[in-house]
Amino acid sequence: MSINIKIKGQSDTDEYKAGQELKAIFEKSLPQEIEGDITIVSNVTLFGQEVKDVDLVVFGKVGQGFKRKLKFRPRDQEEYINKNVYFSNFCFAIELKKHSLKDIHIGALNNILVTYNGKKHDVTYQSERQKYSLVRYFKNIDEVRKSVWVSNFIWLKNVTSKELLELTKKGEHNILPKEFSIDWLFMLLLSQSKPFEHTQSSNPYWGSQSWKSNEIEFSNLEKAFELFENVKKNVGNISRSHFERMSKKILKDQKFAEAILDSSDKGGKFVIIQGKAGTGKTVKLLNIACDLCLNYQKRCLILTYNFTLVADIRRTLTFAHIPDGVGRESVRIMTLFKFFIDLFEGFGIYTGKDVLDDKEFFNNYETYCKTLAEFIKENKKPETDIEEIMLQNHQLVSWDYIMIDEAQDWNPFEVEILYSDSTFPI
Repeated sequence: MSINIKIKGQSDTDEYKAGQELKAIFEKSLPQEIEGDITIVSNVTLFGQEVKDVDLVVFGKVGQGFKRKLKFRPRDQEEYINKNVYFSNFCFAIELKKHSLKDIHIGALNNILVTYNGKKHDVTYQSERQKYSLVRYFKNIDEVRKSVWVSNFIWLKNVTSKELLELTKKGEHNILPKEFSIDWLFMLLLSQSKPFEHTQSSNPYWGSQSWKSNEIEFSNLEKAFELFENVKKNVGNISRSHFERMSKKILKDQKFAEAILDSSDKGGKFVIIQGKAGTGKTVKLLNIACDLCLNYQKRCLILTYNFTLVADIRRTLTFAHIPDGVGRESVRIMTLFKFFIDLFEGFGIYTGKDVLDDKEFFNNYETYCKTLAEFIKENKKPETDIEEIMLQNHQLVSWDYIMIDEAQDWNPFEVEILYSDSTFPI
């Protein structure tokens, strides 16, 4: 028996076609005598996650494992070695990009930037977020509820392997060229998931795996991706077109998007929505953001104090098929708290490992806000130009519009940071 490879998803999409290419690579390279299963899922929606859209998710479980002789760097070692590595299971998240080489750049942090509408956007950041969203997604699904090690890749569909090698030089990366071998794919995997040495036999060997096969059934991983389709059926016919009809009804004759676009051209004035509790201010805010996204191709961020609201709006955006990808029209929502944590970490103001376990973080929150406000006001950070930091972390600040829910409750330093529109391209 040979390995069973399945592709799931909408067959008329570029993502599905890429999945077919990947299937062909597996079929060509894997030994015919091995048994196991590989599933390739295209156009994945990670229900309820901060980053919900993933082009391809690939996971496999292969009998007793298969071996490839690969070049890799073992854990805690600097030198590369060439050894046989056994793979028993794996899980990938793959972001596809169709940009030509002239629109692809290497950033200061060895990150991949692609150009959309004249602006550079960080694909590496998006790919990392997809990985962690997928990890959290598995943990939240009843059928899994376990940790799965996910490796993330960026597949540049219009860049040859020769061009990619020239682009990346000798630095480690997670990038796949237009055409690649299975060895290229698994060597990239080993740079993220360092193999470990088995010493129980007389002939030690190296191995790599993404999850404990005795704890997670392969079929349960497949079920995890059926959840979104099942939920869609249960909630009824909530579609993008239906969402657009609701938006037009709520925004009828009010022309908020036009007013916001017009004010931007005239110097960046603010549009304020006022009303008593329960009058629909937040719903209107959401609809304005979606209007700007769908009809004017803008990137909008919604910030709120309300954790429950974040979950509700993410579900709404998911059912309405509102995109959240990097460098394109999108709507994303996060809590004010999460937004500022990302800013503090990106600007090197906070360097703790886990905010939730760091009591000092909450005690020093206002100090962090003051420090960041001062950096922006003075347009510099000690030993580093603030513009350089902005370029390295532009994925945090490069929004066309930011929508603020319950803005009257913000502290002065948070407000000062967001009002720094001469520095932040929002």
